[in-house]
Amino acid sequence: PHQPREPQVKVEAFQNGKTINYDNDNSISITGEDTFQIRLSAPPSLADVQYVVETTQGAKFVGRGSMCEGKRAHGRGRQSAVLLDVSHAEKVDTIEVWAGWATDFQAVTLTERLVFRRVSVAEKEQIPMNDNEL
Repeated sequence: PHQPREPQVKVEAFQNGKTINYDNDNSISITGEDTFQIRLSAPPSLADVQYVVETTQGAKFVGRGSMCEGKRAHGRGRQSAVLLDVSHAEKVDTIEVWAGWATDFQAVTLTERLVFRRVSVAEKEQIPMNDNEL
């Protein structure tokens, strides 16, 4: 399998300032018209990291940094975040988000995909949360 150059660099989702934990199937459950803050989690040694995130059908980036009619957004630094609107997700079962990132004049590296999965409200209440996440 592909071994990333910096395995600790990943895409993270936040709501109301809190990291969203993965469900046991390594996805994030969505039920309604949610908006998530998406950022690149990177070690302190990559303080000047620049990135572009992309999403599949069913979601779009909105606000500052969004481009390509909401399919992509860009950010710089470990603390910058972009907004992902999943209110169009009722048309799809899963949404994936990933990033290409680089520092200085290095080659671009892709992250693993962050997966959002549509579930009913009753189903979400029964999903046990994974304790391994931040």
